[in-house]
Amino acid sequence: VDAATGTQLWTRTFNETLDDADSVAIQERTGLLLAELLSSPLGPVYAHEISLAAATPATELDPYECLLRFYDYARSFDRALHAEAVLCTRRAVLSEPTFALAWAALAVLYLHEWTFGYDPQPDRGSALERALDAARRALDIAPSNRVATMAAAGAMLAGGNRAGFDRAAERALAM
Repeated sequence: VDAATGTQLWTRTFNETLDDADSVAIQERTGLLLAELLSSPLGPVYAHEISLAAATPATELDPYECLLRFYDYARSFDRALHAEAVLCTRRAVLSEPTFALAWAALAVLYLHEWTFGYDPQPDRGSALERALDAARRALDIAPSNRVATMAAAGAMLAGGNRAGFDRAAERALAM
């Protein structure tokens, strides 16, 4: 429930039989499930946060809200949302250069520019090179960033670097 408005964001029924079960194990399973569902960028908490920021122009969003704009794009891969997410995320990394999640998001956005032809910006250099650079920056800041690792793998595969792709894919799988 959103404490400020009272809006119900998410609900779920948990039916566990206590007869034969260990109550600690039930609590652990339920806690892990809740944490996974609620903290996922595609989960109900982020969906609510995304909806709150949706009416605000991208130029007025703070770096965290720009990340939400990227998550909104990631739900649909919509071309118009891509262009807006690129502009906002680029601003986010300029104002917060150690924001690893934003660098990883930018890597994905540049990879999608290359892959899908979204919002091409050839005057900024190769989208594939920009994707790799953004992924590397994210990984320099947060070496266990899965999104950056997967974006790097995708950029290497798209660029024909099979050995680099294999290494990055193995690293992503290990995470």
